[in-house]
Amino acid sequence: MSLVILGITVKRDSVRGISRKWPKILRNALLKTVQFWHEKIMPRHFAPGNKHRYKYASRRNFYLHYIKKQEGVGEGKTVLLILKGRSPRDAKYGASFTATQHIAKCSMKMPAYFTHPYIGAVVDPRTGRLRHIRQQPDKPAELKATTLDERDRLGRVYKQHIVSGANAALKGQGVT
Repeated sequence: MSLVILGITVKRDSVRGISRKWPKILRNALLKTVQFWHEKIMPRHFAPGNKHRYKYASRRNFYLHYIKKQEGVGEGKTVLLILKGRSPRDAKYGASFTATQHIAKCSMKMPAYFTHPYIGAVVDPRTGRLRHIRQQPDKPAELKATTLDERDRLGRVYKQHIVSGANAALKGQGVT
């Protein structure tokens, strides 16, 4: 499992008077950050140009020129991580978010071909010969990949929510 490291250190001593509320502030900030990732950054993985933006593993010519052209629907003919549109739909809807003061997670139920791709023998429809599929790209790792710009953006979102949570706690409004 890959993680996105934000590289932010928050010192508890720097904010006085909210020590009991501090874990909740951090948890809420991480929760809102992972929700931001899911809403704004994750859909870019299913957009044109994703192969070069996130440095996806190369696909075989047979897959790119035969399977994607014949089986692909809409953007599935050209965009990696999409074939018939099920993976972006499943990633977008039905996600659940959890957070502690140290880590936040986004859980998405993806199709089996995405999480457990087929490895084995298959008959080539053009030639009728038996072909062996020995490896597949790690699609979950490709979906979790981030660019430096996106990590900076996530860091800014995290900082913004910590500051707003701390200000709300200092004003006595509680933590939202």
